[in-house]
Order: sequence, then C-alpha cells, then structure tokens
Amino acid sequence: MKTKIEDIFPLLQVTEDGLVVSKNADLSYFFEIEYPELFITSDKSYSIVIESIMNAAKSLGEGYIVHKQDFYIEDQYKPDYSYNVTGDPIIRENEKHFKDRPFTNHKGYIYITLPSSDPLKRTSAISSLFKKNLTPRSFKDEKVLSSFNEKVSSFVSGINQTKILKLRKLNRDKIVGTKRDAGLLNHYFTFSFSDTNIYDINRENSNFKIGDKNSYTFVINDLDQFPSEVNPLSSLRDFSGASRMPISFGAAFGINIPFNHIYNQVFYITKQAQVVNDKSREIKRHYSFSQWSRDNTFSYEQKTIFLDTLKNGEIAVNAHFNIQIFHENLETLNSYKDITSGAIGNSQFTAKVATTFSEQLYWANIPGNAQEIGSDNFLTCFLSNAVSMYS
Repeated sequence: MKTKIEDIFPLLQVTEDGLVVSKNADLSYFFEIEYPELFITSDKSYSIVIESIMNAAKSLGEGYIVHKQDFYIEDQYKPDYSYNVTGDPIIRENEKHFKDRPFTNHKGYIYITLPSSDPLKRTSAISSLFKKNLTPRSFKDEKVLSSFNEKVSSFVSGINQTKILKLRKLNRDKIVGTKRDAGLLNHYFTFSFSDTNIYDINRENSNFKIGDKNSYTFVINDLDQFPSEVNPLSSLRDFSGASRMPISFGAAFGINIPFNHIYNQVFYITKQAQVVNDKSREIKRHYSFSQWSRDNTFSYEQKTIFLDTLKNGEIAVNAHFNIQIFHENLETLNSYKDITSGAIGNSQFTAKVATTFSEQLYWANIPGNAQEIGSDNFLTCFLSNAVSMYS
C-alpha cells in the first residue's frame, strides 16, 4: 500500500516572505548562498568566512539547527549571449566553444530552524516517513516568533558583512516553485534544477530510488570515522605546487566529487550545561575503571580535555554529515560509489554507506526537517569542527 506524500509531508505552511512552519510547529527560514569565485579566495578570506559563520552561529544560541545543503548536479553548458550587447564576435565564439560541454552545476543553501522540541529526544526510527499521516501542531507564541526573526536577521547580517559570502532569503515561490520555475523543494524531490514533477520514493532490491534515479547515501555520524585532526583549510592538490591554492576542508565532499550528489552539513546547538553534566558523569565512570583498562584511561583524558576546551570559550554541538549520490544508471552509480568512498578515505575519514536507514536520512534532510535526523545519527563535537566540514 502506497502512502500519499501530502499525508506525511513534514512542512505545513510557507508564507509569502519565506517563513516555513512544519507540522511539528518548527520554524525555519531558507537562504541561498552566493559563493565567491573558487580560485580567487585567499587563506585570509577563508578565515574571515569561517570566523563569521562561527560568530553568527553563536549569536543564534542554544536550541537552533543550522543545515547547510549543497547540490552538485551534472549539466551541459548552454551558451549565454545576453551579455554580448555589442555583438563582439570573440565573445560569441567563446560561448560557442563551450557549448554542450559537461560540468557540475552547484547551488548552495542554508536553513535556520528553531525546533519546537529537543531533536535529541527522538531517534531516526520514529521518522514521520513511516507514519500514515501527520497531525499538525498549532503555533501561537508571538514572542518566540519575534525572537526567532531577530536572531535569524543577526545571523544573516553577520555573514553578509564579510562581503565574501552573501545569503539571500528565499520567498514562497523560490521554495515551493511555480508552474514555470522549479523551487528548492523541487530540486530536492527530483534531484534536478529544472524538473517540477514529484516522483515516487521507493526501495527496489535494496536500492533506494527517487523516481528513476538510483541513490546511495554515505554518512558521517560517529567520531570514530574522523581523522585525528580537522583543519578548516586545505590545499587543492591539482593546482598547488610552489604556491598554495587554498580550499575549504569540506570541499573534499563538495566540488571535489565531480558528479551528481548532495552534501548535507547539519549541526544542532545543544544545551551547554547538559553537555558538561553528561561528560562529567562519563569522566567519573572512566576514572573509576581506569586502573583496569587503558581504554578507560584514554577516554578519561580525552573527555577531560574536551571539558577544558569548553571552559575556554568553545561551543559544543551535535553534528551530522552525509553525501547523497545519484544517477539513473545503476552501473554508473556503482562507479560513483567507489569514487566517493575513495574521496572520503583520502580525507582520512572512514566511509560508511547507510544501508538500512537511507530513506530516513533522505526524509530528514528535506529543507526544514533536520530535527528528524535523530540522536542516533548525531555526533558531539566543537562548533569549529562542524564549520570546518563546510564545503
């Protein structure tokens, strides 16, 4: 028996100015990111952007979810003659020269969500995807809405003031689309920038599909998958020789994967006092057993360092990262799978494919629905670590 998507779709309302209200009474605003040119940005510019994102996140405070979502979709170049107002033959020939050449089209978005309940109190097993229908909860607290608007405005201003990144708020048409133009939700539900249809979501022979597009999801949801160190900046190897070509660390999962994929980067600013209490209890337990096990001694030492770092001004967050790759041809997708696994491994991470919960992850990464990721898919790290993973 098929479930109708409108019965379980988690979003309830999108206002004209872009306020998104979920059926769980969660509030969100969506923004499109205008990136700088990839090969112009310097180390200093990257540092400014990273610092601005961290400061903007701190201005939101506890209880907010920040979900960055980057789409990379294969395309062919279509000549653009609109800017050639003088009819310059060199410009015309230049556009013709690149006609139909394959490239990966990139669009990035960031979603700020205030969940109505603690997302760490739910697991991916109770995803709304498995319900027959969703009963909307009402939202009536105008003070919460006013505070939410103020904090989101502060977040956006903090990033836009860098003049390196620019966030543009999406209105209703940009989110849900029109009869003529695809919106953000169309992008996500079709894996395309131009398709305005809605397709079935199903699993056939252990293969997760959106319409006729097969999909695999690589997930980073455990600290054991991380390398010993995560730096915010890296070098683009193909273009770095005597001089360094800077690039973000997270670019390994973004532009450096040159085919169809979506890279999701999510963090939840949890209650800091709760993190301190939980880690303190764990430290006491590890210390009690440290004389019998070297593993407990190591855990005791590392968690003590973690708490000391929090006291020095760092912020703890619950983070989740995943890479959704897709293609119509299953054989091509399997080759993409091998390349993606290699890219993750080359960054010193451990690759892990979501085999039994890919549907839940896909559903949880619907824009404005990251609160459904579940505590079992979040890891605890510092805000600086989470932002370092940005592409």
